[in-house]
This record gives sequence, structure tokens and C-alpha cells, in this order.
Amino acid sequence: MPSRALPAIQNGSFTEAAGPTGAAAWSEPSVDRGELSVVRDTADFASAPASLRLEAAGGPVSGSVSQRLEDLAPGAFLVRGKVRSSGDVDLASVAVSLRDASYEQLAWVELSRWSGGRAWRSFERRVEVPEGAADGLLMILLQGRGTLWVDDLEVVEVDRRDAELASVLFRAEDGFDYDFGALDATGGSQSGVRLSGSTARGGAGIHEKLDLSGLGARVPEIRLRPGATNRTSSLTLQILADDAKHVFRYDLPRDAGTEEVEVTPREGATLQDPSRVEGSGTFDPAAITSVQVLGDWTKDPVDLTIREIRLVEPGPEVLAEQAERTRRRAEEAEAHRLAVEAALANPQRGEDAPRVVAVRPVGADLLEVEIHAGRTIRQPQQPYIKQPGDELRPDENPTLRRLDGRVVVAAENVRLMRKNDKGELRSAGYVVGDQDVLWPEVDFEGLLLEPLTVDLPAAYRLMGIGNAAAEGVEPEEVHRKSRPVAPNLETAERVETEHRIALRLPAPLEAGQTVRIGFPGLNTAQQEVTYTHAPRVERSPAIHVSQIGYRPDDPHKRAYLSHWTGDGGGVAFDAVERFELLDERNDETVFRGEVRMGVAQDTAESLQGDRNHSLTDVFHLDFSDFRTPGTYRVHVPGLGCSFPFEIRHEAWMDALRVAMRGLLAHRSGIALGPPLLPYERPRPMHPDDGFDVYQLGVTTLEGEAKAVLEDLQRQLGDGLDTGRLTVAPEAWGGHMDAGDWDRNRNHLKTAYLLLEAVELHPEFFTRISLALPEDEASDALPDVANEALWTVDLFRRLQTSEGGVRGGIESAAHPRHGEASWQETLLVGVFAPDHVSSYHFAAVAAKAARVLAVADPALAAAHREAAERAFAWAEANEARVAAEVAARGGGNNVEALRDTFRSLAAVELYNLTEAPRYHQAFRDTSTLAGHPGNALEQHDAAFAYARLPASLADPALADAARAQILEAAERAIAFAEGNAFGLTTDIPSLPVMGWLGYFSTPGILSEVCVRAHALTGEERFLAATIRSCDFAAGANPMNRTLTTGLGHRSPRWPLHMDSHHTGHAPPPGITVYGPSDPQLAGGAFDWAHTWRLAGVMHPDSRAWPTSEFYVDIFGWPPMNEYTIHQTFHRVAYTWGYLAARERSGEAEEPS
Repeated sequence: MPSRALPAIQNGSFTEAAGPTGAAAWSEPSVDRGELSVVRDTADFASAPASLRLEAAGGPVSGSVSQRLEDLAPGAFLVRGKVRSSGDVDLASVAVSLRDASYEQLAWVELSRWSGGRAWRSFERRVEVPEGAADGLLMILLQGRGTLWVDDLEVVEVDRRDAELASVLFRAEDGFDYDFGALDATGGSQSGVRLSGSTARGGAGIHEKLDLSGLGARVPEIRLRPGATNRTSSLTLQILADDAKHVFRYDLPRDAGTEEVEVTPREGATLQDPSRVEGSGTFDPAAITSVQVLGDWTKDPVDLTIREIRLVEPGPEVLAEQAERTRRRAEEAEAHRLAVEAALANPQRGEDAPRVVAVRPVGADLLEVEIHAGRTIRQPQQPYIKQPGDELRPDENPTLRRLDGRVVVAAENVRLMRKNDKGELRSAGYVVGDQDVLWPEVDFEGLLLEPLTVDLPAAYRLMGIGNAAAEGVEPEEVHRKSRPVAPNLETAERVETEHRIALRLPAPLEAGQTVRIGFPGLNTAQQEVTYTHAPRVERSPAIHVSQIGYRPDDPHKRAYLSHWTGDGGGVAFDAVERFELLDERNDETVFRGEVRMGVAQDTAESLQGDRNHSLTDVFHLDFSDFRTPGTYRVHVPGLGCSFPFEIRHEAWMDALRVAMRGLLAHRSGIALGPPLLPYERPRPMHPDDGFDVYQLGVTTLEGEAKAVLEDLQRQLGDGLDTGRLTVAPEAWGGHMDAGDWDRNRNHLKTAYLLLEAVELHPEFFTRISLALPEDEASDALPDVANEALWTVDLFRRLQTSEGGVRGGIESAAHPRHGEASWQETLLVGVFAPDHVSSYHFAAVAAKAARVLAVADPALAAAHREAAERAFAWAEANEARVAAEVAARGGGNNVEALRDTFRSLAAVELYNLTEAPRYHQAFRDTSTLAGHPGNALEQHDAAFAYARLPASLADPALADAARAQILEAAERAIAFAEGNAFGLTTDIPSLPVMGWLGYFSTPGILSEVCVRAHALTGEERFLAATIRSCDFAAGANPMNRTLTTGLGHRSPRWPLHMDSHHTGHAPPPGITVYGPSDPQLAGGAFDWAHTWRLAGVMHPDSRAWPTSEFYVDIFGWPPMNEYTIHQTFHRVAYTWGYLAARERSGEAEEPS
């Protein structure tokens, strides 16, 4: 190959000391937030004499250093280097940005990306220089709080590629980036990393950019050494390339002893021909993003030391395995062909066969057939009556719980194994309480849809259309998307599943035309269904609109048009130009509008991932100018209609009532039932019922359940002497969380926002009525304030006589399988007071004192006194508590939390008391006054300061506070305009995961658009707030809301333990976390893709568009869970604000 000029990296070994960083040829730091220290490090390097060290100084940082690359020419080159990091690093990366003559970016090539503490690691990555590239920038980036080092950077020719270096997937000295589930990865030296756990239900992995091009015929070999306690017999290796995954299965030799062995995948699977392929797209070996090792998900203990994972040339034994694999595949292909023929000829129908529930239009020539297979049955608890042959199998998670009146160390969960009619032991549920209550879990009945034929045109027949109208024709195309719609029972054969099958017709249907759809080769209960094309009547899944509806004076009203068929991709609606609103009463057209492209399928959205998250064109149907109250359908001529929706003054008020019902249903320490709750729920965790909560010696800054367990174990001693524990009878009440029943300091945020809503519109909230217990419904307080006080007053009870506030109540583990909140047998503790909780409480109590001042002066005075005592205690004790917490190994991010809540408490107390000392305390810790820190974490304080009376505020600080909120709102609007469904946040760098309420909450992690409107009254901020509610209100590709009991379709299986364990449907008002990016990797995500969705979802779960990726299966926390302070508060606050604002030109009259 002819040589050509290569770009050179100047001072890539950092031998020359000069310039702003101490390293010649490198730029000054470029910082987006925080403070970045960049120095030439002569003490820590890969090669003498130095490396370059980037370090977060004093808080989280996002910044970089760079060097321009000269002499770029079209073609390719390699960049090599060595990296390592330590500390709490969110992102560490080396990348090349290639730009044209006008500095427009042509390509971004990430050379290496990693996080976590690591030894020095080598990388080598190919860079393709496109035509037109005139400029390149080599960048070293750091995000987070840690430190990274870079050394030995160089550019080399492609033909000098180091094949041995490139073939290494993992080396022990580098360690794993993360572990998850039951497995722990420890160590990290040349001798190996130990992967161990009490069961094989977990794994470990690395995030690393790897280029494995040209190595497809090689076999991934794992060099490992079994430990003495290892009992697992197999492993799984997963190699990910963003949207595709190659999976390899390994059998471990049983006679290896404890000697190192080299294991290769079953049947000689190679990089290009793995054991299994998952995900969407084409696996690109040049763009590997992560590598994971997983256990086999059995209960066998794991003890393995892994030294290396490398791609190797197949030897004779492996080649023989590959030949046998080829022969087996040929036999399986023939067997499959015969099975398909048999299934087509004789589908197995019956009363419990899958049912066709709807046929809906996606286009004049495209129909979607919705089929439901199986039925999941909720089962209530029942008395456990022992039967002959019963076995109680405890899990391997010992905890502290009560049994027969004693505190014992015992298994967290106990599964009942019972013989079935065939004499086989099968799981029959869990026993709880004193092992006298049985929860049978859920049950399943019915047949699944025949997988052999469902995707074949021959399985369907279209009659009444085309040239062969009588005998029928096959559809032109068949496409499918299938997902589970209920919890599964460990196997894909027992999962209630929704199938949506798109059938392409041979000709478009005219209005009024009828087509009969037959299922000659599919095992549906109906052999045939009839569909009459009536676009003005039939609902189309392609048209999405808010199921909350809108107020007449809402300045934003929009529907959306989009459809993804699954394995057939997106649907083009280019020919659609107009839409209408139809009056539900008489089907008359009352509005006509233009269909406009929102975000095209090939456009990357503002969401993280630099790609499109809908996988189809999304069109916008705007009807903001239409203001007439009524019930309507959005109609696209020739296509179909949306769900009915309302335009009415009470639209947001009705939504607020649903949200507040959800909060009410999560109260602890009170009995609830009809009409407040759909089912009877006894009073949970109240001292008058004999329930004890014990005082802990640790704070909430040191952890959650694990911290509780360890501290109670320390106090109890080996003899489990409860006499050594102190009971805290005041520790009851508050709002419980989702998958557990903790009540922690973060719940104060919910109370704060509810009180802020009342403060912004006091007259409105004084007049409205909510579902509350009688004594609260009849008092003088605003009902929303009453709900807020259920949490505030818990923490007022948790205030000590000295003034410190304890940070919450937590159990020693997550709830036991099958146990309801009022049956809790786990030991429960209340945390010791800490300064962060005390500041946080002081802020909320001070706001409560102002809000309650008119309705109940005495109660307001009590909250004022509590707020001032909490603030004084926090100031006097913060240094001591921080030091003690750090000495016990806790306290991550304590200083930033202290600043956030001290500034908030100070401004709220200043507003309440007008005492100058609080104004000075605010100045001392607020980023507005120049205090170092992250301004994003102090939005609450900024908004509170911006609303201070002019007589109290420093004009310059007030202007800065107002500017901070408005600038954040502008960022949020820009972000919303960059994605298809108007998702809104002022923090664009957030990962697209459900834990953030990314799709289910307005504003995601902030309230800046609401607050910007409150400060300015500008309509565009109001419109942005309403738009931010669309997706979660049902204007999404799933046509479902993300709050139970809201709209036409809502979640059926949120992670709500009390209803699940008692066989009831969940209460209304639960806003789940919602969709997550299906391409997210890591322990919290991978297990569900592997063990809950594989074999059920089609296409592969990783291939779904993010905007449609919600699976209603109860047990997946990043989707099905929720918390009081992550989802409930933001929807209630936002919907309440939208309900409370005055009507345009007239005062609001709440109903």
C-alpha cells in the first residue's frame, strides 16, 4: 500500500513540559460545568516520564482538553494510546472530531470510552477520514467527579495494526467496569478477577470501544480458574455493538479442579457466527461497545477467576465442533420445514386459544390485527395449610425478621414447592408472616399464538378484496410486533402476550368496503373476522392524542401521526396532507388542519444516543387555535381516528384528582378502603398495632436497606437481644414508596412542590376538593396541603428535642415476596438525624408555615418553630455529622447536598421570618452568589429567591435567579423541539432511562417551564409545559397513558406490592417510570432482556423504538416501578398548575 502523510499527535507521550496544562501542544481546558484541573503527571504514567491527568476539582465537572490534527487526507489511520481512571467518573473518553473547512462536524469517532476505577488499559481504534475533511480535533473528555490519565498517544498506519492487541476483549489487570445481580467482581491483577456469588443470577461487564474487524472467524476463548466453592457449570458471554448483540454459551469442564482452563463456546461459535444473535441492525465488529460475562441464572454458587477473554484461531477440536454444528443445522432446518407445513395444515384451536380483539386501519391498504394470547390471573393471599410432600425452600439472602414473635436471622423469601397431579414438585408461591400465609403468585391460562406460522402470508386469507374476492388471497406482506402484557412465570410459554400483526392488502380499501380476514394457518379462536373500512369511525393506532385532553384556552393542542410495524419498520404517511376534528356527538367536522412533518425517521433526536428513538416518521397535527368545549376525535381522511378526547375547563383538574388519589393510596399508618381506595387496606406500620421501629446509629447519607441491616445486626449482637434496641414510636406515617415501603428524606420534595403549587394559586387550591379522610376533607386547610402534610408531619415527629431531623424509615431488606405492607416481618429502623435531612425539612416546614398561616395560624407557628430549630441544629452539627459519616465509609456527594438544601432552607426561612441571618446563609451557599457548585441542583432555591418580595431581595441576586430559571426553560424548549413527541428537559445529557421519569413526567427532572411561566406569564412557557405532558397523557405510539386509572388505556401491572400480593388491580394515580432506551446495557437492564423478554418480544427487545418500549410486566424496576419523589410529585405539581391558572380573560371556577 502506498504510504501517505498521517496526522501527527504532538507530545502524545507528554515528555515536553510547557503550555497551560504543563504539557506542550495541548489546549487549555474547555469546561461546560464545574472546574477541571489538567496537569502533566510525573508520578503516575504508563510510560516514563509523564502522563496527562484530568481531574474534577471540588465537584462534578464536564470538560475536555484537545489538540488539532494536521495533514488530514481521505483514508484511514489508527490511533493508539493508554488510559486509566479512578473515582466517581461518569464518562471518560478519547475521541476525534473531523470537520470540514467551515468547521461543521463530519464525523465523531470515539476511540475509547470507560468509567470506574481501572488499571492502565491500551486501546487501538481505526479512524476513517471522509472526503471534505479539512480539520481534526483529538479530544480527551471527562464527566463526573473522578480522575483520568492518558498516555502514549500515537497515530500509525492501518497496516501496522496489532492483531494480538485487537483480539483481546478483556484482561484481568484492567478489571470489570461493573457487576450486577448476585455476582461480585473483585480484584484486578494479572492473576485474574474473581467473579463470585451465592447464585449464578448476575454478571459483570466492561464498557469499551473495540475494533474487531477482520477477526470474524476467530473464537472467543475465556481463560479462567474455578474456585473450590464453584458449582456453576456454564457461562454466557455477550459482545455488544450498540444495537446488536452476539451471545456465546460456554460449558465449564467438571474435572478442571482449580487449575486454569481455556474454554471455547459451544459448537465452536465464532465472532461472526455466535450461539445466538439479539438486537436490531447489523453487528459491526469494528464498533464494539461492551463485553459482558453472565452466570447461567441457576441457583448454583459461582467462584471463578477470569484472567483473559481473547479471540483465537479455531483449533482442530473446534473445527470439528463447527462441522457438527453445520450438519445439525441442516437437520433442524428440514424438521422446521415439516413442522411449519403441519401447523399450517392443522392449527390447534380451542376455547382458550388466542383471540382476535380488534382490526384497525393503519392505512387504506394496511390493517393491524390485534391478537391477545393467554390470560394472567391475579391471586389473593390465602391461609397456608400444609399438605403432604410440601417443601419450603428458603432463598440465600439472610436478613433480620420476626418469626413467631422472635427476631431471627432467616431467609428473606421462602418459596413453597408442592407436587402437581403428576407428582412433580412445582412452585406454588411464597409463604409469609409466621409462615401461615400463602401467596400463590399469579396464574396463567390459555394457549400461545403459533410461532411457526404467525409471520407467514399463507397463515392468512383476505376475502372480498382483489381479483380473487371469493376464494381470497394472501396478504402482500405480513409484519409483526409482540410484547408481554403481564408478569411471566419464568418461561416464555406462560406469558400473556399482545400481538399486533400488520397485513398489507393487495389494493386500498374504499370507505364502506368490507373485507373478511381468515386465519387458515393460525391457531386463533376465530377462524375469520370481518372489517368494514369506516375511517371516520374506526380508531387507528397511528393517531395519538392526549387522553387527558385540553382546556379550551390551552395554547398548545396537538395530535401525532406515526406507526412502527415491528419487523416491517416505519410507515410512510407522506401523502397525508390534512386532518380534521370530529364532534363525538354527531360526527360532524368542526376543524380542519394541516399535517406537518415533526421529526423524520432518519433524523437524530435531541435525546441521548445520537439516533432516532421512534424508528418511523412522526407527524404533528396542530389544533391549538380550536377552543370550543366538547368531546372530539382526530380524524385523518382515508385512515382513521384517534381515541376520543375532551376539550373542557376541568381537563387538568380531573387529571390532578387522579394523581392525588395515587398519593393517598401510598399513605402509611392509616387504613384505607372504598371510596378512597378500590379495595380494603389495613393500617400498615403503626405503633398502636404493635409495630416497632428501631432507632439506628447511622444516617440516611450512608445507604438504605443494607445500612439498616448492618446497623441493626451490630446493635443486636450475636445473641439477637432486642433489649439492646431503642423503639421509636413516633416513627410512623408519611407516604410509602413503590417496590418497598420506605419513607425517606427525598419524599420532602413531593411535599415541597405540592405546597409550592398552593402558594402559586392559593384561592384555587383553597376551593377544590379531593378524596381525603373525613377529618381532613372537612378542615380549613387546602386539600393538596393536607396531602403534603402527611409527609411533612412524619418528619416533624422525627425531629429530636435538640432540633435535628432524622432522614427517614427503612426496612432491613426489600419487601418479602408475597408480604403486604401491613404484614411486614422485616425489621425496620429510623435513621439518625443528619444535617442534610434537617436543612431539607427546614425548607419544607418554612414553606408550610407560610402556606398555612391564614387557614391555621397555630399549625403554621408549629411548623415555623420546627423549621428554625432544624436549621439551627444543622448549622451547629453539619461538620460533626459529615465527619462521622465519612469515617463510617458513607457520604457520597454530601457537600453538594448540603449546599442545595441549606440554600433552599435559608431562602424559605428568610421569606418567612425576614431575619437577615438567613439571607446571609443563602449568600454563603448559593451558586447565584458565586458559591461553587452545580446550579442545576439549586433550581428550587433560585425560584424561591426570584419570587421574594422586592423589599427583601437583593436586586442583583433576584435578577440572577430569574435569569437562571429562564435560561433553563429556554434549554428545555430547545430540547423539546428537537424530538418527535416534545419530551422536555433542561438537562440534555440525561440518559434515556425510566428511573428519571424520562417519558412519564413533564420536565423529566425539573419544573423550569412551569416556573418560567409563573415568573413571566409568557404564553410560550405555558405552551411548552402543556406539550411536555402530551406523551405521558397518551399521545404516544402505544396510545396509553403512563398513570394508572387515567385515560382509555393505562398500566395494569405497576410494581405496587400491596395490590399485587393481595390479588387486586392497582389503585389509580400511579405514574410509572415508563419507557427506557432498549439499548441501555448494564445489570439493571440486561437481565430482563435475557430472562423476561427473549422469546416473547418480537422483534428482539433491543430492536424496539424507545418511544414504544414499555413492557407492563410488574417486576422490572426501571420501567414498572415508581417513587413518590421521582414521578408522583412532578405530575401532580404540573397538572395542578395547569388546572389552577386563570382562564384566559376570566377567573377559574374549579369543580
